[in-house]
Amino acid sequence: MRYLILLGIIGVALVVAFFTKRPPTELPLVQTSPVKVLEAESQSSKIMPPEIVLGNSDAKETVIMYFAPTCHHCADYEKNILPEIDKEFIQTGKVKFIMRILPFYPLDFAVGKIALFHGKDKFQEIVKLFLENQDKWLAPTFEDEQHKEKLLKEKIAEAAQKLNIDEKKIETDLKITHEDEFAFVKLFCIENGWTVKDILSALKSTPEIEKSLASSHLLALKKNGEMLDYVPAFYINDELQEDWVKPEGLREDLAEGSEKKHKPNQAKEEKPQDQLSQPSDHTKPEATEENTHDSQNQTPPPVDAKE
Repeated sequence: MRYLILLGIIGVALVVAFFTKRPPTELPLVQTSPVKVLEAESQSSKIMPPEIVLGNSDAKETVIMYFAPTCHHCADYEKNILPEIDKEFIQTGKVKFIMRILPFYPLDFAVGKIALFHGKDKFQEIVKLFLENQDKWLAPTFEDEQHKEKLLKEKIAEAAQKLNIDEKKIETDLKITHEDEFAFVKLFCIENGWTVKDILSALKSTPEIEKSLASSHLLALKKNGEMLDYVPAFYINDELQEDWVKPEGLREDLAEGSEKKHKPNQAKEEKPQDQLSQPSDHTKPEATEENTHDSQNQTPPPVDAKE
């Protein structure tokens, strides 16, 4: 009798479980396409380099400038030539101008990450700030050790006085040492209103951002397929230029029409000799008859480069 009761209870339990765990009939069974899933994953994982896009997307001419934060010539172009181009060609809708970062050194990656920290909307503003003030954060980095140590103490003292903070606290909070390659970058940031927390967070190793920064090397190609190994470098409508893009050249191009063929860069140039305050291996001065650049054929940083 007990067994019959027990079997009856088990039977009732199974019936209840069957009906309660059944999916609602109003929810149809949907089959997902593995092809669409793969396409979605591929699109979401696509990595593009950060860039500044200026002007009309339908402009006749598209100029791409590859630059690096540690490039003195890039800073010179941004300060002295780009404003003319902006006024005459970008604001009038004749030219779309793209500034795309091409990092070669840990400092390039550091500034790139800082510029991206507050989002793409702030990228242009922060990049411009760093390019126009290289003397404050870049030049001291490449001084000899004795002079560099003196400058570092002076910079810390200036920041402490400006922010009314103890010098030792700034040094400790920002984790600044004499061997710190990013010491002057950190001090430059804190003098421009950044918090200690944001500075340290921005400089942390972030694989996604570092891959995005390094991905520029996959797009910056010469005609023979080799990766570009210098900055600044300019493309007009996908053609690598042998000289800097200037207002007079754009006037000629626009006058001759968008079908004008642009010669790829086959000229050889020597390394610039005036780069005492920064790395010079990957910087290209304005091309002249006496001053040409010899391609370095340097291997670009790996996409997972870490500072």
